Amino acid sequence: MNEQKDRVQEFLDEFEPGCSKAPYIEKKRALLNKIRHDKDFKGDLAYHIALSNDIRLLIYKMLANESLCTCALAQIFEMTEGSVSHHLKKLEQAGLIIGQKKGRYTMYSTKVNFLKMFEQDRKREST
Repeated sequence: MNEQKDRVQEFLDEFEPGCSKAPYIEKKRALLNKIRHDKDFKGDLAYHIALSNDIRLLIYKMLANESLCTCALAQIFEMTEGSVSHHLKKLEQAGLIIGQKKGRYTMYSTKVNFLKMFEQDRKREST
């Protein structure tokens, strides 16, 4: 709570209304550029884009519980295997899941527990 008050006070101390060259704004632009060029940013962005689709998010959550094949997911979601494969490919390209061949089936499971990492980050920020 004190940290938030300190940030508000820093803003009030340094910000000049209507001035885009205020020291506060310049510091925040530097921080933005640092975040934008951080190696984790592009990975996080890919995760968010992949999980922004409700079907992919649901598939990901299902795979977080157990490994499943395309045909099982197709039956669970009442979709064609081609549609499920499309969503699995997007999740795989984002690095969130991995497929392992088991005979004639490919079993998919989560590779990165992104949702758990995201929840932990949110908890840390709220304390």
